[in-house]
Amino acid sequence: RRPPRSTLFPYTTLFRSKRSKQSEEDMQLWPVVKEKYDLGVELRRPFEREWMINLAFLAGRQYVFFNSQAHMLQQISRIKGRARRVDNIILPKWRRQVSDLIRDDPQMTVVPNTNEEEDIKSAKVGAKVLKYFWRTSRMKRKRRELAGWIYATGNGFLDDRWNPKLGPTQVNPKSGKLVYMGDVDAGVWSPFEVILPVVFLGDTDLHRMPWLIKAKWRTLDYIRTNYARGKDVTSESGASPVFGADLISGRIGTTNTKIEGAILMDFYHQPCSDYPNGLFITGANGVILQKGEYPYNHYSLEHFKDIDIPGVFWGRATLTEAVPLQVRWNKTINSVDEFNQIAAKGKLLAPRGSALETIPDDTHGEVVYYKPVMGHQPTWMQLKGLPPSMELSLNSTKVSLEDLYSYHEVSRGTNKSDIRSGDMVGLLIEQDAFGRLPSHAIFEEGLEAWGTRILKRFQDGYEAERMIKVTGRDHEYEVFAFKGSDLRGSTDVAVKRQSSLPESRVLRNQEVLNRFAQGLYAEPN
Repeated sequence: RRPPRSTLFPYTTLFRSKRSKQSEEDMQLWPVVKEKYDLGVELRRPFEREWMINLAFLAGRQYVFFNSQAHMLQQISRIKGRARRVDNIILPKWRRQVSDLIRDDPQMTVVPNTNEEEDIKSAKVGAKVLKYFWRTSRMKRKRRELAGWIYATGNGFLDDRWNPKLGPTQVNPKSGKLVYMGDVDAGVWSPFEVILPVVFLGDTDLHRMPWLIKAKWRTLDYIRTNYARGKDVTSESGASPVFGADLISGRIGTTNTKIEGAILMDFYHQPCSDYPNGLFITGANGVILQKGEYPYNHYSLEHFKDIDIPGVFWGRATLTEAVPLQVRWNKTINSVDEFNQIAAKGKLLAPRGSALETIPDDTHGEVVYYKPVMGHQPTWMQLKGLPPSMELSLNSTKVSLEDLYSYHEVSRGTNKSDIRSGDMVGLLIEQDAFGRLPSHAIFEEGLEAWGTRILKRFQDGYEAERMIKVTGRDHEYEVFAFKGSDLRGSTDVAVKRQSSLPESRVLRNQEVLNRFAQGLYAEPN
């Protein structure tokens, strides 16, 4: 029999344990959001298979298959007597990709509106504001999280917003309560939390989509604290509270149901014939929490990819191509282990009637007695070693992974080729860096658009002066008063190309020493 729908799609279909208190507006608008949500999830489902397998392999759960009917990962049945070990060789490759993206901060500058001196000064102030935001918003931690999603699933998203629960605090003279002044904020979104109407080949631009939904599981306490109608939202049953993690671990139905919550959706629709001024809705479990216009032709969200496939919206992870190599590696390693378990220890051939009196052990100087019967005696079996194809398979897998990730010997700090020339080493490192250039180029281009929107939010939100603190070289610091009008419209951000690629400090130091020895800086003496 076909399983019920709740088993087929356990985290994409919303259920209600208790009916929410719905108003007339809820009954009109919620079906619109729900219909778009179900459509976007259905269109995205073919790509989720790769994402979940990639995440499972990173977590060491590498004996799984994707059940298309249940839309979940399931464990492969174990064969009795067969070894099933995991040697996770793709995890270090993924960690190296993340390390390369977060090692050096990208060099961001602000382009002035005109050549006037005031606009040039405003652009320099904007660069300092970006640096201040990078530190106070903990962007290094968020960049690590973003890089993890990019290189695990091929996709990651970074948003920008005005958060009314951040910034300096002040006391409301009328109510006497402590209130926040608000501040600019940014957050990371996984591909499991972004729903888009990606239908046709060539739909690759996020901002050209007619509508977009950001969905995240939130507790009922969070919803009730942040929304006036939050008390009308009831807990959902049947939806995974961790929004996809259960699908990777294979623990469907084991989630702690004591944590009450619902999927909070932010629905954005650009202006169209049905909504001339656009439409923005926030809802959860049948209740409309916010409603407003959305008159913009772009979204406050930026899409980052690992591999950009022409004409395809969703990016592809290098990890996806490494999974079959990991499977081959595990099979070969297990074959070696099985051979060693069976054939590594010495074996005796004892003809019937040889009357062996004792079994050989590991005692030094041991004497084994036997009773000769018609000249028969036990002899050691001459076992053959592993076939050469085993070593060939392991070596070819390593080479394939090195070529796939563009991490060869020189990038790992090893040099079996005995190359002595520093110029040749630098050339080889540069060639490896070229293999990673496309994903870093996408990252830098996305940061430009994201940083521009961040500065525009500073310009619109900082109506009163606030203190900006910036640190520089040798722990020097600068503190100055700033308000949004100081930017004077200079909000265009430019990122230096290839500034996010890691640079070899060893080669850089050697280059400085070579220049010094040649007298390019001054007389060496």
